Amino acid sequence: MTAGAPTPEELELKRLALQQDGCVAFLGAGISIPPAKDWTDTVREIGRRCGVTIGAGKLLPEVIDDCMDRNEAACDAACRQLFPQFAAASRQALSLLLRLPFKAVLTVNFDPWLHQQSQQDRYKRIHVYPDLPLTSGLLNGIYYLHGYFNSGDSTASVRNLVFGERSFRQAYTGSLLPGFLLNVFTYESVLFVGVDPTERHLARLLEHSVVVRRSVVTGRGLASHPVKHYALWPAPVSSSQENEPRRTR
Repeated sequence: MTAGAPTPEELELKRLALQQDGCVAFLGAGISIPPAKDWTDTVREIGRRCGVTIGAGKLLPEVIDDCMDRNEAACDAACRQLFPQFAAASRQALSLLLRLPFKAVLTVNFDPWLHQQSQQDRYKRIHVYPDLPLTSGLLNGIYYLHGYFNSGDSTASVRNLVFGERSFRQAYTGSLLPGFLLNVFTYESVLFVGVDPTERHLARLLEHSVVVRRSVVTGRGLASHPVKHYALWPAPVSSSQENEPRRTR
């Protein structure tokens, strides 16, 4: 993945991508947002344009709800500028990961960069929340789990995204999303990159998938196809182990 000899971390990523039954990449904001920005800065900028500040103890999704209530048009305009259809800069890790033959890619981002960088590669099917089908299988698909903001579409709206607290509640209690993720976590090996698998919604589904997996293994031969979940997780370890994929279960 680099110009010189591959690092141990890169070799491990390639090994995961080439697993016999495939491995699904789950990409979060840490892999997609432009360099030198983070999610808090993004929400703070949207809030500034809508006249909403991030108060002490307030969750970022709650700030987005306040922005939508105060000035939804300004919220849409901010997203249109912050997530442009075409971007000159993106995190290098995104293009490097897309060179690996993952079975499928899931993302909780809704910016266009993942779609753009994958257009000439192996991922031909794009599915966007709330349309998250499994009827065609996962293979060679990209799944925008929290929606997709197409800034080139004049009708693009923040209301179609899983962004605010209200939309999170709807997505994880009243849509196909939890069932889709439960199926993936139960039957597929997953590599989390730039996303926190201990986030409350994901953690609950991961824990549930362990129970479901155990209940269906008996008599189904599934034990011969073990599911393993990994995460690229910063940790205070020796330099030789830094950024090495960590198995989460």
